[in-house]
Amino acid sequence: PNVIKNINIVPINAASDHTRGIDFTSRWRWKTDSFGNFLWTINYSRVLEHEYQQSKDGEKDDYLKDLSIPDWRDRFNTSLSWSFGDWASTVLVNRYGKIPNGDQTAYLSPTYLVNWSGTYQISPKASASIIINNLFDKVKRDDTGGWPYYPVGSYSPFG
Repeated sequence: PNVIKNINIVPINAASDHTRGIDFTSRWRWKTDSFGNFLWTINYSRVLEHEYQQSKDGEKDDYLKDLSIPDWRDRFNTSLSWSFGDWASTVLVNRYGKIPNGDQTAYLSPTYLVNWSGTYQISPKASASIIINNLFDKVKRDDTGGWPYYPVGSYSPFG
């Protein structure tokens, strides 16, 4: 009793994990006398190729066609920030690309989440802010994987 009889260590070091994709980021800034300052930001990423090979002699797996891989193929977000005097506000829109459903038989359609924040500068050392994540209370429902009926590991319904 109380004796360790066996320890199995099975390390996995992939022979190859290759990805190829595109990333795009852009920012536009403009100032107005009457309406304040604005900043518009756009970010986009898309995976074009993802091949994985477990061992040197093993088969190459195409992760973009593998429904057991819960990664997004693409993500997009854009934000518009505004400031004028003591006031500032930002709206952020996140678009999450398609991902496999819970039972890995099909894809869930892309999902959009919108976050909003507003700030008032009370004094040089104090401000008041409000942040609303998932402004429109959107949750990607997925009944195929069971409770809690949304893709838990892929995104947060809280924004």
